[in-house]
Amino acid sequence: MNNAKTTTHSSIPAAYWQTAEGNQLGNTMHSNGWEAHDTLNDVADALTEALEAATDPVIKHELERALQKVQASLEALHTAHDILSDHIF
Repeated sequence: MNNAKTTTHSSIPAAYWQTAEGNQLGNTMHSNGWEAHDTLNDVADALTEALEAATDPVIKHELERALQKVQASLEALHTAHDILSDHIF
């Protein structure tokens, strides 16, 4: 059993976010990150609806697998944002 806690604190100094590279990354993470978040939520909602309507067990199983992957993607996006942001952007 792995008891390691996922770290969401970044060791990136605040001054990095004032550089051109840091500013560009921050802007991308903020704007594109939220677009990705909204898109993944839309896909998760559509998969959930399809799953509720599905009657074939094979199709239902595949839809569940796909939904789990989308949910994992959302969680990964949130974690990446948390690691990089440290409430800076």
